[in-house]
Amino acid sequence: MASSLEIIEFKRPDESEKNLYVTGISKKLSEQEVHEHLYQLFSTYGALYDVYVNVVVDSPESCSTETQPASTEGAVPGVSSSTNQAFGNGYYAFVKFYSSQAALNAKQAISGRYILKGQLLKVKFGRSYKPAEEPVNLSFNKCCELASYYLGFNGWCSKILSVQEDKDDPVPNTVRFIGQVIIEVRGHSMQSEGVGLGEFTYNPQDVMSRMTAIHRAKKLAYMRACQSAFGKLLLVVLPNGKVAVEVDCTQSNRLDFATDEELQGVVKVNQLEPPVEEGQVPEDSVQGTDNLDDINAQLLLDLQADID
Repeated sequence: MASSLEIIEFKRPDESEKNLYVTGISKKLSEQEVHEHLYQLFSTYGALYDVYVNVVVDSPESCSTETQPASTEGAVPGVSSSTNQAFGNGYYAFVKFYSSQAALNAKQAISGRYILKGQLLKVKFGRSYKPAEEPVNLSFNKCCELASYYLGFNGWCSKILSVQEDKDDPVPNTVRFIGQVIIEVRGHSMQSEGVGLGEFTYNPQDVMSRMTAIHRAKKLAYMRACQSAFGKLLLVVLPNGKVAVEVDCTQSNRLDFATDEELQGVVKVNQLEPPVEEGQVPEDSVQGTDNLDDINAQLLLDLQADID
């Protein structure tokens, strides 16, 4: 149990006290098996952002920095170029928690006490490879996952206020939509509003290409609006384990354009990794569409079917 309250934001947890460095992992396991074992083990102590597994391949003395390599969200970092007895001649990993208290509890319970495939795991606090200049917002799926963990799957919902096409300063062969969403936290009488922008290009020679671009732009606008709304929520974990919710009213709505990484997540063009199936949106997430025209409402229902 935490000795003091802790505030958890819907941001990527880059702080050192939330990042655990795990060594002594047996080489008898595959990378996927290591990831699964560690995720299952550490997630019993709190919500995880992710687990990054690295392979040890040779033995220079230089790999004792306990520094997490730069990596994109949800990806397994590149192969390490170091090995020694500290790594168990197999793997080492980084486990990211959202809660520093959960990370501390996991470290104290596992380090030097848990044996995986005949080897004793060692756990230390790591540190970020390159601290971000400003906090990085969580992806849509990660936001849903974190909210459901602390608030319960039925403890929150999203309501679409509007998804409208932005025709100002048009870009040729491009559709752009702006979404407005409210995240309601049930039982806390709290809500947070967010705005998001979705933009896709299309082939003017192909009618279906434009229809597909409209569908995807609306979907992206909704997801980014949810990210914006979640980004204003603060989860306050009390010493008794209960969770209170506050809204940071100082944050303004920003209509950022989508990054290439986000577009790949929506369109699923990355053939190197299987589709992500985490953090689905609650079933009632499309309520509140009465003020949309019929076409928008139907497309949003189709959008929701894709997410679920």
